[in-house]
Formats: sequence, C-alpha cells, structure tokens
Amino acid sequence: MISIRRATKVGTGSPSSSSRQEAVGRSRLPEATAFSTDPAIRLDHAFGQSTPDWIALRYGRIGRVADAVALPASHAEAAAALEEAKRRGAIVIPYGGGTSVVGHLRVPEADRPVVNISLERLAGLQAIDEHDLTARFGAGAPGPAIEAALAAHGMTLGHFPQSFELSTAGGWVVTRSSGQQSLRYGRIEQLFHAGLLATPRGELAVGGLPASSAGPDLREAVLGSEGRLGLLTEVTLRIRPRAAQERFHAIFFPDWESGFATVRALAQSGAALSMLRLANPVETRCVRNPS
Repeated sequence: MISIRRATKVGTGSPSSSSRQEAVGRSRLPEATAFSTDPAIRLDHAFGQSTPDWIALRYGRIGRVADAVALPASHAEAAAALEEAKRRGAIVIPYGGGTSVVGHLRVPEADRPVVNISLERLAGLQAIDEHDLTARFGAGAPGPAIEAALAAHGMTLGHFPQSFELSTAGGWVVTRSSGQQSLRYGRIEQLFHAGLLATPRGELAVGGLPASSAGPDLREAVLGSEGRLGLLTEVTLRIRPRAAQERFHAIFFPDWESGFATVRALAQSGAALSMLRLANPVETRCVRNPS
C-alpha cells in the first residue's frame, strides 16, 4: 500500500505523513456508512505508481482524494459496496494493486462524492482444475501471489507485465495487459477464461465454456473495459505446467540492422521462445549504466 511503499521514498524535507493526512480534507460522506472515511486509508488509495503521483506525494500536492474507501472481502461484499455507492449517488473508482500508471485513480472534480472500492482483500486462489488447466483467483490477487500459489501445484500462468509486483489479475483483464513472456504464454486475452462482475444492475458472469461459434464472446466486453461494466471480482485463468528449464540469453550486435534481422528470423522460425526483445543503443546504455 502507498503508506508503506511511499514512506521510504519521500525523503528528507518532504511533508510528514500527518501533514499529508491533514491535506486530505473532510469526507462528503457521513461516518455511519459501510465505507471507511479515515484520512490515512483514503490517502493510501489516492495515488498510484506514476511519476506525477510520486512527485505529488513527495511535495504534499495531495489535491482531491476519494471521500471513502470500501474494502470488501468477497464478491457479495463488493456487490453490496457498489449498491451502497449507487444509493448515495457516488462515483466509484475501482482500486486493484494501485499501480495506476495511466492515472485512473485520479479523483474527478465533481459535486458528487467519490468512493474507492478496493479489491486488495480478494486476493486468494479460490479453485484450481489441474485437468482442464484453469485456476480461479480473487481479482485483487497480485502477480507474485498468483505465481506462488500456482507453483505449489507445479503450474504457472506466465504473465509477467512490468508492473508484475503490484498489478493484479483483475487489473490485467480490464486493462488488456501484455506480459514480458507473452510470446509463449499469450497475452491476457488468451489467458482470461472466465470472470464474475458486480454491476449496478446485478451480477454478470462471462466465459467459462469451451470455445464456441454461437454468438459473441462476452469476455471481449470485459477485456480492456477499465471498470466501465462494473467491478470484476473473480477471474478464472488458463494455466500450464511449469517449464522444466528456462534459459535467458543476452546477445550484443554490432549494429541495429543485424539485430533487427536476427530478431525477425527468430520470430518467424517457430522456435519455442517465451520472450524476444530488441533494445536500441540508447536503451542498452541506460540498462547497463543506470546512473
């Protein structure tokens, strides 16, 4: 959470935690709701991991934050929180792993109250089918927890976006995520098997059946939806046995043209690769000498 990850990075001379909490301001929702209006919790869910977010926190530029935070621990509780927000006329901003590198946690300027519904407590492995190779997780399960749970069964998802440490199964689906090893394991649209959503009009279940040619696939409406349809609370993913061996090689080419030609040849060869990445000279220098 932000209070943990950011506190070590704020630095000398930056506003104290207490002064940042004071800058949060009063909630427009009464305390006697199902939501938490505690300033510390609201601040924890107000910022992501983008550079503008880090700068804002470092220099105390708090601005608008949500009026309250819901922390459901089940699909039923998430649905109840959404219904309560609807009843109070609140704008809902879903909160998954809190990466928010594109600023989706930013609270809009509006007369209506704003509620963050955090899915961080929906983070466990709920079921695994080693026959059909699927696993169901709470949508708030972060990447490392997913891989650790699957490793205990000799399985892997193989989805490793750059935000892997903090991003979640639900976040991957609603942002149509791509992982570092998607060349072998597939992008999230190939891995997303089924989902359960709490919507303003009730429960919506999508997917879960073998491939069919009978009509549209409602999973496509959820993929990349960014929360427009509702709260994705459960995600069933296609998994596979862990590789017996993995090897990663780095090759330096004398020029861009020869590197590009080699990458093209490898991609077209059908070789069993999980990742193939070509860095230009500037990126290579930055990675080798980050200072």
